[in-house]
Amino acid sequence: MKRISKQATAAVALALCLGVTAAPALAADVDQATAGDGLSTAITFDYKDAPVQNDPTYTVVIPETITLTEEGAPLTISAENVANLDGKKISVTIAGTDQYRNQMTIQGKTAGGSGAVMRYQLIKADGTVIETTGTKDQVNGVELAAFTENGSETLTMKPVLTGSSSIKKDVVYTGTINYGIALTDLAE
Repeated sequence: MKRISKQATAAVALALCLGVTAAPALAADVDQATAGDGLSTAITFDYKDAPVQNDPTYTVVIPETITLTEEGAPLTISAENVANLDGKKISVTIAGTDQYRNQMTIQGKTAGGSGAVMRYQLIKADGTVIETTGTKDQVNGVELAAFTENGSETLTMKPVLTGSSSIKKDVVYTGTINYGIALTDLAE
């Protein structure tokens, strides 16, 4: 009989071990008061038909400084690392200047302290001249370059040396032009 009881004890111990490890794990607690309500799991799945779009990437390079000469100086605007434009273009425009009414002028002072003002213009590769003639914000929004891939466009920035009595010699003229950079539709 001892032999049977040892076998019976081993069988009961084995059954207990298997029963404990095979028990299902529940994801919620239930108490007597809410057991009749049942358990549930909310399921959501956001199925998208369209493939995931990557954000556009690009780098626009514009010179930090330009030193003008009488013949003009190149203003090269470049686009690098262009990808995922999704039918758009990178548009580089004039956003304004640091001068009164956003005029394309540069200013300086004579040795005697008198003010001196000189206009400048931008000339595109096709010969189009971009300049101001006194109207406020006249060139704001004018596109200087557009890109759909890596590349560069060079304009000529040239001082206007005639037509004004405020142009003085032996003066260092300075000014700033600001740019707008945006993704726009190809048709714009």
